[in-house]
Amino acid sequence: MSDQSKVSYAESFEIKGKRIGESILRIRPDLALGDILQRDCNGPKETTAYSLLLGPSKKRGLFSFRQRRDCIGILWMKNEVRKATDRRWLLEVFGKSHAEPLQDFASALAEEYDVEIHVRLTSEKVHLEGFSSDD
Repeated sequence: MSDQSKVSYAESFEIKGKRIGESILRIRPDLALGDILQRDCNGPKETTAYSLLLGPSKKRGLFSFRQRRDCIGILWMKNEVRKATDRRWLLEVFGKSHAEPLQDFASALAEEYDVEIHVRLTSEKVHLEGFSSDD
């Protein structure tokens, strides 16, 4: 028996998350990626979820304060509470006007990764970057 048969290799889903982030930016270059707290995460990273921020980072004023962007959704690729798995993802949408464009986006992503993506309108109002809907 060879030693090869006793060795297996698997990649964590978080590593795949980085490639998914790259795909998101390719499919929707108007978006920026954020973490689950809806803060900019400066590009693709190893993760199981991304918030979707609309537009590039904007600076305002003399002291370069960043203007908060709209957070239009969160893509959960793996989350036990939300029942998102590596084969069935959840895209929570914030803002009714973003539901249809994000369905088209989800369709492209689902085809690329051979997964099912459930799109759920979670709030009729858009969230702001780094803040919950209650802010």
